[in-house]
Amino acid sequence: LACWAVRHTENFRTDALKGSGDLAKGQEENLVMAGNAFVLLVWLMKRGENDGRWLSGKIRNLVLEAMPTDEKGGKVLVLVVNTLKAFLNFYTFTIGSVGDICLPLIRLIKDMEQIMNEDIMEFNEIKS
Repeated sequence: LACWAVRHTENFRTDALKGSGDLAKGQEENLVMAGNAFVLLVWLMKRGENDGRWLSGKIRNLVLEAMPTDEKGGKVLVLVVNTLKAFLNFYTFTIGSVGDICLPLIRLIKDMEQIMNEDIMEFNEIKS
């Protein structure tokens, strides 16, 4: 699913990685498909109190493997966050700010940013 979602960001990936730019005409469908896939993946990557760290960690690793690399060769999870933000903006622009959709999506974006910070801290602990 992660590889599939990343493939659907191909035409707007550069802008998504920078967190800026406009969606090209006809790319709305790809944004919606990638956004929905990333919503499910972030939900699966979250570490709940009753969820095992092993399973969410395994899912995180699979998602990370599917991510493109930056100029230094490192995997970038910012693609997920920025695609979800663009997905939220698209929803807000097309149907308005619907709390039942927008608020959970905003929470998932914050969860993904926290996951990115946790993974960076874990990586630094392993490195030192």
